Amino acid sequence: MYCWNDAAGALERIAAAADGVGSVPETVTPDDSAFWQAFATQEREWFADDTGIPTLAVPIDSFGLVVVAATGPLARPDVAEFVGSVANSVAVAIQQTKHRMRADELSEEARDRETTLSRTEEYLTRWCRAVGRIVGAESRAELREALLEFADAHWPYAWVGSYRPQTRSVVPTATTDETGPAWEISTDEGAKTERPPAIEAAADRTPVYIERTVETSRWHERSRQLLSYGYQSAVTVPIASDGISHGTLEVMSTEAAAFDDVFDHLAVLARTAAARLNQLQGTASTASDRSTITADLEIPEASPLFPSLPSDASVRVHTVAVVGSSERLFELTVAGMTASEFEAYISRTPGVFDPRPTVVESRSDTLRATVQVDLTATKRIRRLFELFSEYDARLRSARTGSRGSLVSIETAAATDLRTLIDAVDSMVAPCRLVAKRAERPMTTTAAQQGLMNALTDRQREILLMAQREGHYDQPKAITCAELAERFDLSPSTVHEHLRNAEQKLMDTVLD
Repeated sequence: MYCWNDAAGALERIAAAADGVGSVPETVTPDDSAFWQAFATQEREWFADDTGIPTLAVPIDSFGLVVVAATGPLARPDVAEFVGSVANSVAVAIQQTKHRMRADELSEEARDRETTLSRTEEYLTRWCRAVGRIVGAESRAELREALLEFADAHWPYAWVGSYRPQTRSVVPTATTDETGPAWEISTDEGAKTERPPAIEAAADRTPVYIERTVETSRWHERSRQLLSYGYQSAVTVPIASDGISHGTLEVMSTEAAAFDDVFDHLAVLARTAAARLNQLQGTASTASDRSTITADLEIPEASPLFPSLPSDASVRVHTVAVVGSSERLFELTVAGMTASEFEAYISRTPGVFDPRPTVVESRSDTLRATVQVDLTATKRIRRLFELFSEYDARLRSARTGSRGSLVSIETAAATDLRTLIDAVDSMVAPCRLVAKRAERPMTTTAAQQGLMNALTDRQREILLMAQREGHYDQPKAITCAELAERFDLSPSTVHEHLRNAEQKLMDTVLD
């Protein structure tokens, strides 16, 4: 029996009787006139092979050929009819089998399409739901949760990081899995090596896509890290809008080139989150009825602010002023130490420096002093103030000793205070909430609001930040260059915005 091979353009023998007689070739081509004639004309052909044995060739429709050879009276009409009937039955069976196979293929294709449509519908539904949650979010924590919930539903790992332009780093703030490849990523200014994807995405406000971690050469180090966790591709999108970069969202997959079709979807989500974050910050800065909460946190262990104090000594922070993006000025009252002992303590404590002359108060044995604190000097203090920044909280005062401390912070009423406390407890030091007080909101007159309405959104944002951080104090608590870092702008641009804002305010007042 022969079967037609379309690729070879020939009939190929697929079966033969074990005790077959006669000359039966392996393949039949147009050069084999007798066999080929039967297949080409779809007519039965009688002939004698090279050994003189009578042979009958019967076509099986367009599927193949049946060849029968024998030493008996094969040429009888009834034998030919029987072989032809068998060939027809085989042709019908083959045709039916092909129809069934095609039907099965179509059914499988239909099921695949249905599954794809269902997945696409589910994906788009979740994407739209994530956009809705982001637009309605009232805190940074809600924004992070919305981004990671969407990513976690479709890919094995994702994390959100907060961008720190002053230290050129991205610090993880939330992940879908604590065991994944998310850690603080930084780069040295002017480094010759390629910047990590998270730094490049945050600094340039441009998405970075590693399609295949096994092939990429530009981000070799990060690709090697991801590959060690089994991830074949990753995309990092900036959480940035209106020139302000807040951080990044990085999503990973165990499949190569997994983000070809959804790259833009993730970028839109991150951009929407950044726009909402800008709105929240603007609202927190300009709302006339903003209510605040003052919370007292007890840290029973050694304080991250003034560690390793002598057993009988204590430090009380009365006021906190912003010096720069990573420095604060504390006005203190110190008890249990002499002036020389306190100066010796300052000299051996990392991140605390530049004490102004201390004076012993005449009515007690306490000292009053002013010190400058570097927020990046130790991991604990850096993380503490990063959390304050993430949750829109600021340090108001603190009282610390060798056996613990009490820290007072101020935050917006809408802030998720419990989440902030849990973050401090797990990432900095064990702590608990011991008191919480609602502060009376400040009110703004219609005239004051009219003055602010004369400014553009960007002028208002920069002016309020400058005023709040002490740019107009004498001496200045923050410079134009440091303000520029906050907004990821050039110092000349910030100076121009401030000059225009001040001019508009003066024109409005004088008119």
